[in-house]
Amino acid sequence: MATAHQKPPEEIVEPTPDFAGLIAAAKQLDEEAIEQLYRHCLQVVYRFALAHVGSVHIAEDVTSDVFLAFIEEITRLHASDEESLLAWLLRVARNKITDLRRHASTQVGRNIASLDSAVAGQLVQSIGPAAEDVNDPAAIIERQQEWAALASALSTLTEEQRTVIVYRYILDFDVDRVARLMSKKAGAVRALQFRALEMLHKHLKRLEFGTSRCAFERGGRHE
Repeated sequence: MATAHQKPPEEIVEPTPDFAGLIAAAKQLDEEAIEQLYRHCLQVVYRFALAHVGSVHIAEDVTSDVFLAFIEEITRLHASDEESLLAWLLRVARNKITDLRRHASTQVGRNIASLDSAVAGQLVQSIGPAAEDVNDPAAIIERQQEWAALASALSTLTEEQRTVIVYRYILDFDVDRVARLMSKKAGAVRALQFRALEMLHKHLKRLEFGTSRCAFERGGRHE
């Protein structure tokens, strides 16, 4: 605990990795480079999968499959920087989730047919509580309840709308980055985001949980 005579600990800021160098080394099967890329991209892939499937176990399986595919394809990978690598990883994740959804008659298919409130706590944990909520357990519980409603509401969106919401408010990507990842113009991304938020708001209003929309506005970008 810091006293009047002690400086508080400074926040540790990790240097930005040299992605071009790491990817080049990884293509030569450099284990350390592969591990660094894995550590850097793991949470992005996991959060993306979790927000789409609504199940911690399935999200973990999807994430594992994505990085197995990464290892298998590393020498043939065309990615050369962080953005192109993430685009490739998230495309693989999306394809694997789509394949799982096709098996609607299986237990896995039923689990991801819609998002349930069990994902809310994991979303809050992975994103972290809002700064003003850190020392307020009641506020944290209220936020978890909001995310529970939002997680359920996400299943009402189209795949593209859900992807935009995940990129913007869960992964906290800006509009230009989302546009590049989705191969769309920034205006198209904003239009998708607007329609998605309107649909979420209507769904939450039907659930009499209108304030839940604020969770996205607190938890991500809303330019």
